[in-house]
Amino acid sequence: LLLRDALPGLRLTDRIVIAGRTDDLGSVPLNQSLALARGLAVRDYLLSLDAALPARISIDARGRCCYAVANDDAQARAQNRRVEITYSPGSGVAP
Repeated sequence: LLLRDALPGLRLTDRIVIAGRTDDLGSVPLNQSLALARGLAVRDYLLSLDAALPARISIDARGRCCYAVANDDAQARAQNRRVEITYSPGSGVAP
C-alpha cells in the first residue's frame, strides 16, 4: 500500500501508530535507533503530505524485539527491516 493511498483513511482515524522494525543483526542500541529513525522518516513523509496528522501519530520503535518473522536467513531479515502503520477508523469525521 502506498502511503499516499492511505491518506484518506488516515485523515479519518483517531490514532496512527507507526512501528519501525529491524532484524536481529547489530547491537540493541543500534537497532533501537534505526527502528526509531525508520518510524520518524515515515512520520515526516506523512506530515509533508498532510500537516494536520501530527496530533494523532505515535512512533513505536521495535529494535531487537518483536520481529515480524523469524530471522532465519537474509530474506527473512529483509522482511523485518520495515515500517508498519496501524490505524482504525475513527468517528468517520475528520478532526
